[in-house]
Amino acid sequence: MERSFESYDPLRDPSMRPSPFQAYVRVQFGCDKFCTYCVVPTTRGPEQARPPEHIAAEVRHLAAEGCKEVTLLGQTVNSYRFREGTGGRSGCRT
Repeated sequence: MERSFESYDPLRDPSMRPSPFQAYVRVQFGCDKFCTYCVVPTTRGPEQARPPEHIAAEVRHLAAEGCKEVTLLGQTVNSYRFREGTGGRSGCRT
């Protein structure tokens, strides 16, 4: 699971940020919703959450570079849940 995030979120050069003080951090990718109009579940696969310690480490790295504002990204950020030993999959949610 960890390697799958590398392809989506390589460490970016600070010049690629909206401003020197803002950054985006992906906390999950994929989706379990299968809305009729959306291709995300098919193209990116099931929802996977990134381990919290990896997110915190990236945010600390950004803060050390002078970042003051971080926006957490994911297809359905409100459903973020990480369960150890599941590869980031949180199982079925209603």
